[in-house]
Amino acid sequence: NILEAGPLAEAVCDRVAPAPPHASRSHPEPARAYALRRLEVRWEAEDELTGVAGVIAELNAAPGTHPNPETLPVLAEKTLAFDLADDGKWFLHVRTVDGAGNASETVHFPVQADTRADPPVVAFTADPFIEWQDTGTVTFALKAPRDDSGIPAFWCLLDQRAETVVDRTNGVRHPSERLQCKPKGDGVWHLPVAAEDGAGNLSATVPMTMRL
Repeated sequence: NILEAGPLAEAVCDRVAPAPPHASRSHPEPARAYALRRLEVRWEAEDELTGVAGVIAELNAAPGTHPNPETLPVLAEKTLAFDLADDGKWFLHVRTVDGAGNASETVHFPVQADTRADPPVVAFTADPFIEWQDTGTVTFALKAPRDDSGIPAFWCLLDQRAETVVDRTNGVRHPSERLQCKPKGDGVWHLPVAAEDGAGNLSATVPMTMRL
């Protein structure tokens, strides 16, 4: 008997999807706070037997979240964008979904946003008139506000105009919580002070006035 060759059948078994490597354009360093509430992340995934359909993603403040492939839409775009609801620490959770419907393990991406800085507390350490008469200087104590990204410095400007607002274009950056200034003569002097936080935000100005 001669056996005739029959049709060939090929089966593909695919039960695992590759996890998505990713990089954030807007918040590249997870340990650093950024003055942005718009998060952009680009993901990639290795090719596999049934292809990669896309990813499912969930953004919240819970670090152990695993996106549910049965309830979330598959996103095919390589760049994902999300709006953070507020300042603070957030987590983007991402899973790859392959052509067979398998969801990968979850990749958790921590994100920190800090878009505002509160003003510092500024006070004279002594009577400014007496100190200036004795030493030619006036000393201020600067108390940093509470800020999630920290307060690395203050900005100040000694001026005789009451309406002056300090910023990076006209002020001097001062890293210490103790500040001495030297007015150039008698009269009314103004020292506006602002706090700078770790995300680069400047606070509103605190005006200080000296009558010498």
